[in-house]
Amino acid sequence: LTPEPPSPEGYETLWLRTEDLKTHGRFVKVVVSTAESGEGTYFFTDELEIYRGEEAWVGLPFPDPPKVANPESPRPDWVNLASRAEVTLDTEPDDATVADIDDRKQLVDGALSPATPLWADKSAVGWVGGEMTEFTVDLGKDSPIQGVALHMAAGQSGVEWPMNIEVYVSEDGANF
Repeated sequence: LTPEPPSPEGYETLWLRTEDLKTHGRFVKVVVSTAESGEGTYFFTDELEIYRGEEAWVGLPFPDPPKVANPESPRPDWVNLASRAEVTLDTEPDDATVADIDDRKQLVDGALSPATPLWADKSAVGWVGGEMTEFTVDLGKDSPIQGVALHMAAGQSGVEWPMNIEVYVSEDGANF
């Protein structure tokens, strides 16, 4: 995924998403590349959604998971497989203003930060100074996946949009 921010000027939030993956897996790894490493490079997010696809795409039967509605989602009518799933932070969040013990849960809790800017709220998750941020979601079982959406913010205080976001899927958590 390559983000295309809606505007080059000023603070904005957006859902970066893809809706045509047509794949399956138990683990979804998200890798975010920032513009450059070093002091003053930031990345903030407050929600990740992974959308259930159709089992016909992959030719395997999958039981229907419970539907968890999020009215703030870009696709509130789609099943979000990531809702309250287990998250491994391969790159630990390190922005002191928002880091807390609930960062893993906050990525998939279905709640968007009410704060403007996003990085002024403890419900956001933030990284500073690194070239790459990685986190992996364990969906609990192999599932058909239609899309991924990541809610983020940028545009002021030196917070810039990521250069690139990659999504990898795995059945075993080792081979993506």
